[in-house]
Amino acid sequence: MRALVTGGAGFIGSHLVQRLLANGDDVVVIDDLSSGRREHLDDLDVDFLCASIEDRGALREALQGVHAVFHLAAMVSVPLSLQRPATCLRTNVVGTAGVLGEAGEAGAGVVVFASSAAVYGEQDERGPGGWSATHPTSPYGVSKVAGEQLTALSDGAAMRTVSLRFFNVYGSRQETRGPYASLVPALAARARRGEPLTLFGDGAQTRDFLHVSDAVDAAVFCARAPQARGTYDVGTGVEVSIEQLARQVAALMGSTAGVDHQPARAGDVRRSVASVARLRDAGWSTSVDLRSGLEQTLTSY
Repeated sequence: MRALVTGGAGFIGSHLVQRLLANGDDVVVIDDLSSGRREHLDDLDVDFLCASIEDRGALREALQGVHAVFHLAAMVSVPLSLQRPATCLRTNVVGTAGVLGEAGEAGAGVVVFASSAAVYGEQDERGPGGWSATHPTSPYGVSKVAGEQLTALSDGAAMRTVSLRFFNVYGSRQETRGPYASLVPALAARARRGEPLTLFGDGAQTRDFLHVSDAVDAAVFCARAPQARGTYDVGTGVEVSIEQLARQVAALMGSTAGVDHQPARAGDVRRSVASVARLRDAGWSTSVDLRSGLEQTLTSY
């Protein structure tokens, strides 16, 4: 198939591009490089457009002959969304509406939208289907709820749509510094320097850590499986505390420097874990456990 990956020069996007090419697919990437890196696509046989998803003309060009759209382009930083909420909502909501509209006009058969566990905010008691209610605590989370709703409204006989709520994705190519810095590479960088591992809050907050290869695999599965439509959590279903993660990283890197607790950050939630039953019932589940994923990731750093 011919696939468009928006945000394809980013962390998850570039891994997805590699997987699609390995599958024999033709790939088009549109990315304005605001957070992605062109070198992530070096030596890959892709059609690359350096443009924003807000550029409707560029979108139309990128969508020519495309069957599957993987929409990953977004402002993905919770702290940055708190600083620049209007920019976040314009990119993530108006931009998503444009992608969906142009994909429908171009005759794309399926759109897979990258949502986030940030739609939940603080997870409460699970209701029917195993899901918590959505209570986003940041403009980023709000934008992903809106993106899911727009994606659902675009679903129909001509174009199937899927929203994937990715939990804490980790792996090679994540940023270690700046507004897009991620936890695992930041911990790895400090462990490598022999410095205490910085944790915000008491470290007891939990997350569901998903290796990037599983995130990519879920997206490709949902694009190809006709029974996959609607919204799915994508995670392992296993809660791990931030402090447990830090100690695993330290042990794997041979660090004895301990941890350094800093004040909790605005927008951080206490508990986050995926409900995996619905995606498992559709025919997909994760294959990389946390230790194996960390070993692969830390080797890359």
